[in-house]
Amino acid sequence: MARSRRIVLGLGAVALVAGAGLAVSGGMRLPAAEVPSASGTPTPEAAAPGTYGAPVPVRPEPTAVATDAPVVETPAPVTGGDLVLTYAGWAEVDGTVEAAGYVPGVVEDTGSCVLTLSRDGIAVETSSPASADATSTACSLLAVPGDQLAPGTWDGSVAYSSPTSTAVSEPFEVVVP
Repeated sequence: MARSRRIVLGLGAVALVAGAGLAVSGGMRLPAAEVPSASGTPTPEAAAPGTYGAPVPVRPEPTAVATDAPVVETPAPVTGGDLVLTYAGWAEVDGTVEAAGYVPGVVEDTGSCVLTLSRDGIAVETSSPASADATSTACSLLAVPGDQLAPGTWDGSVAYSSPTSTAVSEPFEVVVP
């Protein structure tokens, strides 16, 4: 009886090893409809590795990019008293009355600057184009030759004007020798 037990156990071990070999090699595959799931109902077999469904069509890169229209800012008009003098006085070396200044907050190249000197009902003027810089409009050197001015004290001012803005400096006095 011991011998027949050994034979039965030996045959069982051989059958177990053979079944494991078939399972590992895929020899015991069931059709997709018959693969049992954890719930006990058949589920379709998983897709082969590297297969991910229908190909996605390739679309060309866009050639146009949406952009907003440029913003055009119109400066608010500047009026009276906003021109800052940087220099006003008699220049001995040149024999001229000179003045310069700027209009803060106005940035434009369309205006002009005028230096006006007056005394006893006589007015003498000179002008030059204004120039824009990063944050203001500059009235660069304005000069009236001394031979156009009688000796004495003259009242002066610098004015800026453009199609959109105006500004005037505070009045100043200059003595012509």
